[in-house]
Amino acid sequence: MLGATTDAFAEVWTDKRALLPHAGAVALRRIAAVEAARDQQPLRLELVKHVAAAVRSGELRAKLPAQILADMFLLNVFAALMAWSAAATPPLPLPTILGGVIDLFLHGAAGA
Repeated sequence: MLGATTDAFAEVWTDKRALLPHAGAVALRRIAAVEAARDQQPLRLELVKHVAAAVRSGELRAKLPAQILADMFLLNVFAALMAWSAAATPPLPLPTILGGVIDLFLHGAAGA
């Protein structure tokens, strides 16, 4: 599910790098203004279901609720998109960057 999520982001944004900072700013303003709508977003709802199932099955171990884990994953995707779009010359293709977000989410920066 994480890969499908990042693949969709990469498909949409790879050729629209210059628009990402603007879209990100709009998204942040929208989230701040309409908090209740955030809880009804289809992507977020679906991701929470999959994260919860992964925690229940032992695929993921976490001290945090599935909803917070899903939000953290999506925020890391957002941060990676913004960093990638801000680079004068992106160091890696967007799918590679987003694959790194999955790895960081699943394994942490220490790799333990």
